[in-house]
Amino acid sequence: MSWLTTDPVLVGQTAGKIALLYLAALIGLRLTVRRVAGQITIYDAVAMVSVGAIIGRTATASGTAFVQGLVALVVLLACHEVVSRLRLRRGVRALTDHKVRVLVHDGVIDHEQLKLCQLTESDLWASLRIRGITSLDDVRFVLYESQGTVSVVKAGEPVGELVRTVVGPADGDRRGGTGT
Repeated sequence: MSWLTTDPVLVGQTAGKIALLYLAALIGLRLTVRRVAGQITIYDAVAMVSVGAIIGRTATASGTAFVQGLVALVVLLACHEVVSRLRLRRGVRALTDHKVRVLVHDGVIDHEQLKLCQLTESDLWASLRIRGITSLDDVRFVLYESQGTVSVVKAGEPVGELVRTVVGPADGDRRGGTGT
């Protein structure tokens, strides 16, 4: 039954390490720049998974000291902050962010873009239905945003500058956008 129970001192150490690491993560994440909810980028996802791995490993591995986990956590959050700041540069942003893709143009699905985004027509249709779109005839553009969300410009709506940066000034460019 040794696999089921353990030394009470070890249990107390684990509880203490997880509590301290949790507080350290909260403080560290609070010190970083706030992001818009739901706009998680690749580097945000890597940081989230890594924070969880560091906390989990440090808390449960008897051979990993709290200070080791704390140092790993601080270094990880510092790296995330550096990438966040570097990402403000267009060249770095091109490496960290996906390009915005035009999935539908004037009611016509661009199957090449769907394939590049690893989406099916069913995925696209579900996204449109969620937004109250019942026919492709009602759609001027469907944009697959860099964070993985879908934006829809309905037929008959004006195409503003935020959409033109992706589709081009003549709104005929059906390829990927600028990645901005």
